[in-house]
Amino acid sequence: MSSHEVLYANQHYQIRLRTLAAQSETSIPEDDSLEGYQAWVLDGKLTLSNSNGEANSLVKGNKFGSGKGSSSATLKNTDTKDALCLEMLYGSFTPVAPQGETEQRPWGQYTVLRDDARFKLKQLAVKPGNRLSLQRHQKREEHWMIVAGRPDITLDNDILRPIPGEAVLIPLMAWHRISNPTEVEGKAAELVEIIEIQLGNYFGEDDIERKEDDYGRAAS
Repeated sequence: MSSHEVLYANQHYQIRLRTLAAQSETSIPEDDSLEGYQAWVLDGKLTLSNSNGEANSLVKGNKFGSGKGSSSATLKNTDTKDALCLEMLYGSFTPVAPQGETEQRPWGQYTVLRDDARFKLKQLAVKPGNRLSLQRHQKREEHWMIVAGRPDITLDNDILRPIPGEAVLIPLMAWHRISNPTEVEGKAAELVEIIEIQLGNYFGEDDIERKEDDYGRAAS
């Protein structure tokens, strides 16, 4: 048995949680008209089988899915408990407002989509010409799904420039930062929007060690 809950949707994409009962299976994606489909395992053990019969084991933190919705696969929960996945669907949707609280920050804002003992989901919006602090976490890893804009992502000694539809893994204790430049390829930058998946054993805002910060919040 499989069910899902929509956490947020706008005209272009939808974010939802899928619960898959123990030893049950479902076809993904369910709609072959989607422009894209990506998902992450938030809890449980799963097997993903494609149309060729090839099967891959999935555990917490694994990303799966396909670039287009027409590439179907079978997702099976091989565990003795319910499994939980976060799904990103691209296409045309009826807007659904998030239920969590929105916090304003000097660089933009974030909205908590779900705060669970096993994970935390946020929607980040970074204004052009702004950036978050250079920081790291001791108790969680983060998965960033880029849904709008062209950010510069600092990951330890590397600078990544992902485009919408790409994801970036921030490992435990890695220094990281999101920057939104003022211009991208000679044009004014757009708002950067990122879905952040936190996985670990603690998700409090006090699990942030800042090395550099434009707003005077770095430890001296």
